[in-house]
Amino acid sequence: MKKVFPNAELPVYEIICSEDINDPTGIRLLSIVAEPAVEEKALMFSENDLKDYSFKTDTEKQILVGPAMIANKKILRRDDEGNKYFVVFKPETIELMMNKFMKGDNNHSINVDHSNQMVNAYIQQSWIVEDPYMDKSKKLGYNLPVGSWMVQVKIDDKNFWDQEVKEAGKFGFSIEGLMGERPLEMSKVDDELTIIDGIIDELFKDLGI
Repeated sequence: MKKVFPNAELPVYEIICSEDINDPTGIRLLSIVAEPAVEEKALMFSENDLKDYSFKTDTEKQILVGPAMIANKKILRRDDEGNKYFVVFKPETIELMMNKFMKGDNNHSINVDHSNQMVNAYIQQSWIVEDPYMDKSKKLGYNLPVGSWMVQVKIDDKNFWDQEVKEAGKFGFSIEGLMGERPLEMSKVDDELTIIDGIIDELFKDLGI
């Protein structure tokens, strides 16, 4: 849907999602990418790195931990006509989308670079940042706002770990799915501005993370 921007300043839209589990809007896949839209890469962990987390075996654990969505972070997008605008995820929307994703048993819904190539991996842990100072993410070196979504992914495919993660540097997270959007913090919208009123079937890729 076309967006008409009457002002030079880039507009900001918030992502929205239906609470209905049967509604198609929400996250369908978690993608492992080299350049996540959230601009925060995951951390790669092996056995030695995870001693503080009670991993005791000698085998490399092949684990990625990082943010999938950062609350209230502006993410630059372009529409079909090349117009630039920002989208943000509010904390309440992030929690809704995370819960809907997990409720749908999507722990294994992980691909690479938003392609059809699925990864032999699964989400081990998933949590919302509630305290920016005491959260586990802080111990890992992140400074994330309240409401951000952290994930810990175990990769069982050693070839993928060696070739895509370690060699190609693909250790960021990006979400993929159907999402709606609406102008952020606007109670009245000018008739000249075409907006999305409700849920739309627009496929967003390379968000994140």
